[in-house]
Amino acid sequence: MEGFVALKYADRFDEGIEQLLHWLRSGMIVSAEDVQRGGLEQAPATLRRLFEGKNLGKQLLQIADLDGCAPVL
Repeated sequence: MEGFVALKYADRFDEGIEQLLHWLRSGMIVSAEDVQRGGLEQAPATLRRLFEGKNLGKQLLQIADLDGCAPVL
């Protein structure tokens, strides 16, 4: 594995985004999210899941139900 400095390629960010979107849409890569529900009172337990390695992918905590709410722009 070899790392690189992303800012060296800032002029190619649009190209990278397009390629990543293509891979996501085609199923070549998959975005995994672990959504816990229950509001802010679940924040400590959700954070613990992160440090205990119990989450799969991005750890998220849903704190409110957005059905019927206007989107924030």
